[in-house]
Amino acid sequence: MNKLRSSTKIAIGFAVIVAGSLGGYKLYADYRTPSTVFPPLTPGRVNIVGVNPGAGYRIIVANSVAQLVETQGGFGSNDDSDKADDSSTSDDDGSVKKKISIADMLGSLRGDKKSLTEFVMKIDDLKPDDLPPVEVQWSADDLKKALAGDPKLQARLESDLNMKLDGTPLPEMNMHSLENGIVVEAPVTVQVNLNGRLSPVSSTVPLGYKPSMIRAVEADYADKANPDAIMRAGYYKQEAERLVGAGSHKEDIRRTLTDMISDSAAKERVADVERFLASAMVVVNDGQIDTATYSTYSGTDGKPMHDLSIHLTEEGRQRLAQFSKDRVGSQLLLVSDGVAIAAPRITQRLLENEVHITRMADESLLQDFQQTLSDSKIHRIAQQ
Repeated sequence: MNKLRSSTKIAIGFAVIVAGSLGGYKLYADYRTPSTVFPPLTPGRVNIVGVNPGAGYRIIVANSVAQLVETQGGFGSNDDSDKADDSSTSDDDGSVKKKISIADMLGSLRGDKKSLTEFVMKIDDLKPDDLPPVEVQWSADDLKKALAGDPKLQARLESDLNMKLDGTPLPEMNMHSLENGIVVEAPVTVQVNLNGRLSPVSSTVPLGYKPSMIRAVEADYADKANPDAIMRAGYYKQEAERLVGAGSHKEDIRRTLTDMISDSAAKERVADVERFLASAMVVVNDGQIDTATYSTYSGTDGKPMHDLSIHLTEEGRQRLAQFSKDRVGSQLLLVSDGVAIAAPRITQRLLENEVHITRMADESLLQDFQQTLSDSKIHRIAQQ
């Protein structure tokens, strides 16, 4: 029988110790991570929201404004450049950033229709300033009836558009609606996790529309100072004659409007929103937070910095342990009354009753956070 050299015995012994330590930690971590199935939480005044980077976004927080940054396949735990909260500073890497309303995100997770509208508009880069100053609104239902040939609704729609649905100009221009076009209330439906099950939440988003010939008329007098009704009518006649006389390709307005309110367009409109909301969940709200404290020290530039410690209830600890089990690289977005406080990454499984967020610069945010948490707890006690 061959004998092992002493050095070999030592090496094997070290490997066994390391393996035993890793195995022991896993056993400890699994012990501290219960299998209890907790019901989903609705957003409170204070929330820790888990965000999975697999949705194609990560979050940075700058000046209390959360921004969604589109990523290339997410980010992983191999990047330890932000063991603390470097998400509280803006990036200069050229990534696409979208400032989001945390209140609208949380409202969408509650199933609030108005919040969902605002959230969809923000994610899809739909700006209220892009809508006409006078909004001539058309619901999807009325639009469908007009497109199907309802005589009264079709006549009103063509008057509002200053064009027939087949793309030909009207014999007489409606001066009041020349520069407006219409606002289509396009339907959207998003699947949101409500009370433990995916449920559809429906709302609408406003989409401005003007026929291409009307846009050409506006371009004709765009550089004219104070164009009056006679001038605008003249340019309308000019473009109409050009369209009809030259046999130019007419816009299929009926098809354009039909496509705007189609099911396929609605699904495409909410694809990014649905993917993001499916990756976000309220891990802990103010009902699972006991207290929050912070310490102050001098940063490398001599300015005061602060480390925040959030003390969880046992249920809060268990919820956080479950969420972080297989989500190293995900983010925890700390929110107070719709204000983003920080968005640190999860670098390891979180097993203890405290969450630490380091290197925070704005002390007033922390003070407001503590006050909101205190007020919320008083309110909860009063309701019991």
